[in-house]
Amino acid sequence: MIIVNNPESYINGNTVLKPEFDDYKQKFNNNKKLQNQKIRERNLKAKMTVVRNIVIAFLLGVAIIWRYGIVYNMQANINSLDYNIKETIAENDSLNIKLATLSNLSTLEDVSTKKLNMVRMDSNQIVYSDLSKNNFKINKIVLSGSKSESGFIDKIMKLLF
Repeated sequence: MIIVNNPESYINGNTVLKPEFDDYKQKFNNNKKLQNQKIRERNLKAKMTVVRNIVIAFLLGVAIIWRYGIVYNMQANINSLDYNIKETIAENDSLNIKLATLSNLSTLEDVSTKKLNMVRMDSNQIVYSDLSKNNFKINKIVLSGSKSESGFIDKIMKLLF
């Protein structure tokens, strides 16, 4: 009889198992596949990083151009407002000059007599009036309101406050 140190590795009869052996080619191929997969993942990650950076740069460029457009429109508005201000100042100056020329007494007299058909007044047409005297009576009831209304309102206000 044979004594076996390891009873599990003992082979008897038709229950023989196929011996296990290392297939170095298969392990090498599996390792190569894993290495290729890792390399592809690294390359894909690098490509995604490049694409992400390109997209970010594009978006920043679009944002900068958009902002420059806004600044350009604001500058155009400022220039048009400056032009309007200068036009208004020039018009105001011309109106001031026209006013100065037309407010001259001789010019006023010419315009009033010739264009408006007014007549220069004589000394007997002048009427003087004394405005130092108070010609209007001030009604005390109008100033303070009627007595019955103010008394009633005053009573209510005193009760509330």
